[in-house]
Amino acid sequence: MGFGLQAFVVTWLAYDITQTASAIGTVLAISTIPRILLSPFIGVLVDIWNRKKTIVVVQFLRSLLLIIIPLAILIDSLNLLILYVVTFLWNVVDRFYMPAFKGLMKELLTNDELLKGNTSLNVTFQIGMIIGTAIAGFLFEYIADVFAVFFNSILFIIAAISILSIRQRKNNTLKKKNTIEFHDFFVQLKSTAKYLSARKIIVLFGCLVALNEFVIQIVNIIMVPYVTKILAEGPATLSLLEGIFAVGSIVGGLCLIRIIKLMGRRNFIWMSIAALGGLLCLIPVTKSILIIGTVMFFLGAVALQSRTLFSTIILEKVDNNFQGRVNSIINMFISLLGAFIYSIIGKLGEVISIQIIIYLIGMFVILCSTIGILINKLELMEEKEIGSIDTKQISD
Repeated sequence: MGFGLQAFVVTWLAYDITQTASAIGTVLAISTIPRILLSPFIGVLVDIWNRKKTIVVVQFLRSLLLIIIPLAILIDSLNLLILYVVTFLWNVVDRFYMPAFKGLMKELLTNDELLKGNTSLNVTFQIGMIIGTAIAGFLFEYIADVFAVFFNSILFIIAAISILSIRQRKNNTLKKKNTIEFHDFFVQLKSTAKYLSARKIIVLFGCLVALNEFVIQIVNIIMVPYVTKILAEGPATLSLLEGIFAVGSIVGGLCLIRIIKLMGRRNFIWMSIAALGGLLCLIPVTKSILIIGTVMFFLGAVALQSRTLFSTIILEKVDNNFQGRVNSIINMFISLLGAFIYSIIGKLGEVISIQIIIYLIGMFVILCSTIGILINKLELMEEKEIGSIDTKQISD
């Protein structure tokens, strides 16, 4: 919920100060810098520090950084420079959170419990985003922006205290140290590259997580011009569609474990990617708000389901002492992909229509899933052939 509040507060204040959308773009650009430049090094630190203590410190630092904003408002000195600096520092601190949290999950849960735990995490995050954004909007509209930021700061303190109550299993807690030499960073990154090169399956699912994020980011980008230009609707319709997408994410998360039991993991992996591509291709077909709303609901459901499963498989496959580095590298890759997507889509939008862009992206995603399904079938055929050869050898 605190993250939802923070995202709303910073973007709203940036627009409120300048009355231009470019300030929001600058805030978003500043927030991606730590993700791209610092993620690998942060991953190393996450793996050598105690993860529970790291999360607690991160939550307190988030709270302290956010307090700067209401204090600046109270003394009437809030400006873009302060907002940009707080945004940058907040995102530096924030880079520690998710790799540390994923690593802590790996420490606390067995492999059989990881899917359920990861599903609960993602569903709770979506609910928190919805509630946090709603509360922030209410406080800004009817009370004061100062109270919205103070409230957000308090939420992070509450989160830190709740994390302190978690008991780590002694047999699962890695030996940690507090310091690291500068050259050790590059030694650790080199060992991570060697580790991943020997485990192609982790790289594959890292790419699938990135493909999933690619679809989500595309939806976020295209819906604004699509709603305003193609559907000739306003902010209310856009907000409604985004809300439907979020609700779909929650429902999809709640149904994930049951669906995987019915379909099996291997089938679900590639069918979910194909479904994302197919749903994208349905958007330009109609101008009906009802149909597009239905598509957005299922997009949200499938996107969260596939992202949860892929990230869970990565948690299962990666050794605990590499969790921070691997997850940080995946986050860096996703951030680089996001920056590339924003630039490419912006240029394509000047040449071809939004509908064609959506079709092309949907067909690309379907192509990726088709290749995956063919590889999957070939692997199954090889497994059957190897099994039949072994059986024949035993009988002989």
